Amino acid sequence: MWFNHRSLNDEMATEIVVSIIGGCFLVLVALIGKIGSDNKKDHGKVHQVLGRIEQKIDHHVENHQ
Repeated sequence: MWFNHRSLNDEMATEIVVSIIGGCFLVLVALIGKIGSDNKKDHGKVHQVLGRIEQKIDHHVENHQ
């Protein structure tokens, strides 16, 4: 045979490990992106609620003047 059977297995093992590591990094990046997106949505909701609270306080203060 012109190729070594052991080196072929070693190359495949290396490719499998590299593929698994690459896949793990892709999952991590996707999770980080999802967390960032959720955080922006939550920030928007908090901003809305704070705006409503501010309006209620302003209205309450105006009623007592």
